Amino acid sequence: MLVSPVIGIFRFQQSLTAQPGRANVPVLRTTMPDSPAILIDAVSHNYGERLALDQLSFSVQPGEIFGLLGPNGGGKTTLFKLLSTLMPVQSGELSVAGYAVRSQPDEVRRSIGVTFQSPSV
Repeated sequence: MLVSPVIGIFRFQQSLTAQPGRANVPVLRTTMPDSPAILIDAVSHNYGERLALDQLSFSVQPGEIFGLLGPNGGGKTTLFKLLSTLMPVQSGELSVAGYAVRSQPDEVRRSIGVTFQSPSV
């Protein structure tokens, strides 16, 4: 039995309301006001027999500061490749800004900006 490495997640939610004497902070606007900025639901991904993601589920709300931590080989890059439509979704559902990664990849790409650290990605 293969077990997916644990990925650590941290969150920080801050009020983004305007304060007297301070500039307004830009907020990501999704296509549907009540939808998460990112939604991951039961996502699994394999490289042959190697399980990279195992039924991963979480959401990130608009305006939320979110971090994804984990060891080398923990599935972080795989998840970002899936979210940015660079790899096909094998199992589960992902959405970005209210757009389904699997069925609306062009809309997802129009709504995100990605800069990878390594040119190999």
